[in-house]
Amino acid sequence: DLADQFGLPESIMLQIVSQLDSEQLTAVSCGDIVLTDLGKKVLESQKKVKTLRSQISRIYENQTTRAGS
Repeated sequence: DLADQFGLPESIMLQIVSQLDSEQLTAVSCGDIVLTDLGKKVLESQKKVKTLRSQISRIYENQTTRAGS
């Protein structure tokens, strides 16, 4: 069960899946949840945002470390 895998109550998981479906990011068919093309694009853009945030964080930490030296 998907809710068990994420450690969330089933009601919360259903709300999440419903929201993703209503935004056309996923499609639900015969109990399977799959990413739509739009969902794949959004996920890829989020990966890029996460990578960028990580890089900025490292740059900030490096600058802070250098300033303290």
